[in-house]
Amino acid sequence: MPTAPRFVSPPTAVPAAPTLPPATATPQPTFTPLPTPTDVPPTPTIDATEVLRQVAIMEQALHPPTPVPTATPRPPRFTDTGGIYRRSDAPVTLLIPKIGVNAAVESVGLDPTGALATPTTAFRVAWYDGGPLPGQPGNAVIDGHLDSRIYGEAVFWNLRELGPGDKIQVAMPSQHLLTFVVQRVAVYPYNDAPLDEIFGDTDNHDLNLITCTGVFNQSDRNYNERRVVYTKLEGT
Repeated sequence: MPTAPRFVSPPTAVPAAPTLPPATATPQPTFTPLPTPTDVPPTPTIDATEVLRQVAIMEQALHPPTPVPTATPRPPRFTDTGGIYRRSDAPVTLLIPKIGVNAAVESVGLDPTGALATPTTAFRVAWYDGGPLPGQPGNAVIDGHLDSRIYGEAVFWNLRELGPGDKIQVAMPSQHLLTFVVQRVAVYPYNDAPLDEIFGDTDNHDLNLITCTGVFNQSDRNYNERRVVYTKLEGT
């Protein structure tokens, strides 16, 4: 049978205690000093009115207001410097800045039918030399074509745009410039216009402009109406 384990008694002599190395100082962790606190400036107060003002300035810069259009005269469209028949004391040029007219003025009388003669081209106007000069007492009359079979729009095409208060100028000899102010505008049947009102005597210093308007009749090559712009010398 197996032999039971034997127990051996330890020797009686006590061995010397092991020599320990001399104790060394345990290094201590170092600490980075905290920065010295600095004075914090006081928080400025907010002026709500100033903030709104600044916002309004920025909005205006980003979205500037749309400028209100102003009425500006059109550039001259109808200018003629060719040789024409004109009395020495007759008007030289008709200027209507609003509709861009700068037209040479012919001197005309009556045609073979007894009607007021018309200018020789689509871009001139004609002063009736059987009446007073522009600026004199009475009704001076200037007529012009509405359109042309060859050129289309003629010198008085936009005469319909004139209204009370608009200004018309007439250059007389020696560069003397007269200004007339529109008083009213009327449209009449071509064969029933008030001739006395347009051509008759008056103490006023008037200038009346005439052109065709209405519907064009192919059979007799004529418009069925006449437009008259009544003007008065400025300052009279």
